[in-house]
Amino acid sequence: MDLYNKYENITSYNNYKEFYDNKVIQELGEKDHWTISEGKKPINFKAFLKDPSQKLQGLGHKKTLKQAANTECVDLKTLGNIMKKGRFTYVLDCLEDNYVVMDIEPTCTKELKEKLLKLPYLYGEVSMSGHGYHLILPLPKDVIKKYPDAKKKNCLKGEKNMYEILMYHTVTFTGKTINPVENFDPKNKEFEKLFESLAKDAKNTIAKPINIEKNKPKIIDEKKIIYYMKTHYSYNKTLEDFDDDISDFDFGIIGHSLHLLKQALRHPTIKKNKHKYTDNESIWLLFNFVSDIIEYRDKHNHQIKGMPYLLYQSKRCFERQKQELNNKYERTQKDNEEIRREK
Repeated sequence: MDLYNKYENITSYNNYKEFYDNKVIQELGEKDHWTISEGKKPINFKAFLKDPSQKLQGLGHKKTLKQAANTECVDLKTLGNIMKKGRFTYVLDCLEDNYVVMDIEPTCTKELKEKLLKLPYLYGEVSMSGHGYHLILPLPKDVIKKYPDAKKKNCLKGEKNMYEILMYHTVTFTGKTINPVENFDPKNKEFEKLFESLAKDAKNTIAKPINIEKNKPKIIDEKKIIYYMKTHYSYNKTLEDFDDDISDFDFGIIGHSLHLLKQALRHPTIKKNKHKYTDNESIWLLFNFVSDIIEYRDKHNHQIKGMPYLLYQSKRCFERQKQELNNKYERTQKDNEEIRREK
């Protein structure tokens, strides 16, 4: 089908002409994967259409992104006819769409930014900050086949997080287009090489389970640690920030509390006991603290895998952060090894 200029007569065409005229955008525009974002938060567009007077619902509440795209979004033509202006957001699935989006951060160095902007992208624009960029590039399918762990990632993070390659992610477009590289060599494999360098280091981020004791252990300086956490507690997010999902809100509190626990264990008054706190002790400390902080509800009496609900969630949060730290450590070791080789 010839999609070119199929958007000329829609309401918002003149506001985003170069955006609509791009052939890749037109191709993606055929799919019911489009919504708008309120701030940085994509919304359930079909719920908004049904009753615009109601509070905006976030996209994908209790759903995967793919499920949300298939049930809560519309095609680009429908979206563009309703919204004259807006933050048009696409739910990207790299395997289904055959594209990825490079998100170049405002913090990216000038040298690296110039290098990335020379890649043979098919659509490019200035991002919402005004200092970053979005580039659509073809998915290197052979690389994904070679490194299957990569396709389990929502994105691949580049050097010092100065850019990332989005794979299963929402992308909010501005329509502030930049011109693609002219007369690029189709044999140029620079992006494939870059993508492969990130894909080969992709790790499965499923957290390794930690075994804990069924009964609370005696913990050295427990009262001092809990006191430190309570006097430094300052969680500012509200239930509304989690689309009124109280379980997600609880988990946010647990994550913040884990950060406080790590601070407490590094404090001189605790370190002077010279005790090395085990994962088991740390999880129980976290559980004891959040049991007092989080407002009680009946669900807290539920058992999950033989543990009280908040103990299970504390363990899950601890496992996840530990896995993230392990992955970060491995990446740092690899970077340091490469620096040593260059010297």
